[in-house]
Amino acid sequence: MNVPKKDGFFKEIAIFGGLALLTLLLRAPFAANIGEDEAFFAVIGRDWPQGILPYAGRFDVKPPGLFLLYALAGQILGSGVAAIKGLEIIFVAASAYGLWRIGRDHFSRPVGMAAATLYPLYSLAMSGVNAPVALFLNGFEIFAVLAALGAAGQTKAPWRQAGMSGLLFGCAFTIKQTAAFEAGAVAIALSLQAPTLRIKTRCFVAFAVAGAVAPLVFAGYFLAQRQFAALWTNSVLAAMGRLGGDQVGFLEGLARLPGGLRPIWLPLAGAVLTLLRWPALSRGPLAGPLRLCLFWLGGALLALVAMRAMYDHYFLPLVPPLLLLGAVACFNALDFRAQAERARMALLAAAALCPMAAGFDDWRQGGEDRPALRAASMAAVAAGLAPGDRALVVNRGVQFYNETGAAPAGRIFHPQHLLCDFPGLRGDTLAEAMAARPPFILLADTRLGMVCEKAERLERLLEILREGYELAAHAAGDWDSYDLYRLADKKVPAG
Repeated sequence: MNVPKKDGFFKEIAIFGGLALLTLLLRAPFAANIGEDEAFFAVIGRDWPQGILPYAGRFDVKPPGLFLLYALAGQILGSGVAAIKGLEIIFVAASAYGLWRIGRDHFSRPVGMAAATLYPLYSLAMSGVNAPVALFLNGFEIFAVLAALGAAGQTKAPWRQAGMSGLLFGCAFTIKQTAAFEAGAVAIALSLQAPTLRIKTRCFVAFAVAGAVAPLVFAGYFLAQRQFAALWTNSVLAAMGRLGGDQVGFLEGLARLPGGLRPIWLPLAGAVLTLLRWPALSRGPLAGPLRLCLFWLGGALLALVAMRAMYDHYFLPLVPPLLLLGAVACFNALDFRAQAERARMALLAAAALCPMAAGFDDWRQGGEDRPALRAASMAAVAAGLAPGDRALVVNRGVQFYNETGAAPAGRIFHPQHLLCDFPGLRGDTLAEAMAARPPFILLADTRLGMVCEKAERLERLLEILREGYELAAHAAGDWDSYDLYRLADKKVPAG
């Protein structure tokens, strides 16, 4: 099969525009579905340009590249819903275009178009409506794989493309540390496909050196800010503490796989079929691209197992390679003979229905009840909360900080970090936050909670609220409610 000729500039712009429009139409209806992590990352990104650095000033274990994206988006679009959801739409649209390029350049136009048009839909599955980290990770990795495939197909100076692939995987590593699994797998695939030892060595060195650039830039920045120890302790050591899962055993993690794979079973079946047809496909021009995509998928699976498949959105990095391999099965591995086009269209239609059948409830509900939180935010402003004043969101509703402009009362402010045991944190972190006597406290309905919550922490909080705070407002919504407390002192401490 001959690789199709590349399209002209304006046609490429039109294709990207069409994919961007498709992404916007699919994701815009769920713009009000904001998860706790989305709002949390946006707060850290909002505060970074104000001199409050991640880790030292705002605790988390994610790499700094993630917060830089939110800081940049916040400077352009603000810290509200537009920045949070706009960033995700941009990355999903770019990822879809990257899949089109991989398919068109290395498989066929139908493969590329099938993967590209299905990706925005699959990006909504497995909590993808409000799981930004995996969406950003996929964006960088898709273009890293595109560069790696370019290196594998070159005979003249392939190390340049290998270096570009390494650079993009390095950027992906600064979004989520598990990108190291996919990067290692793709590096091995590149080495296997290089024709001579000299080219293998050059490609590997270029990949590794370029891959270190982005992490080293951030290391240099935090070193200059005298906060390298905080970066290392939180984004490396504490993050490694999560690799084994949040108290989830290896066998329990494996048991989670069938349920997590449910929305992507049809692309997975296509990938398995492509693998079964490997003896025949390996003799054709698709052998090199298929091998690299299979290694990419293998790296993503290793990362998923290492994280014990704890949450649905951990499965999202499997989607890009699975869509490509599934499309190859549809257009290359299957022999339909009669009624070929109808059969392929039926398969693609079924593939489009998979995520909708498996994840509609997840699409509608996020981490917070928007009407209730909006009412609580308005009540807080009416009660005297001004932008920059300190507040503490206890168990849900982190978007409260973005909607009111309030500053978290302390370095630790994610509900999971406050109420649960978490790698890198010791003691009662909620009690420590309350020791600073934040002027405003937002407490969601305690009858709804996380599995990991420590009941004794909430009990101590309620004692503190009874002794030193007054109820300023109660806001109820569709399924949740919020109580807004204010210090009982006549004068609220300045923010």
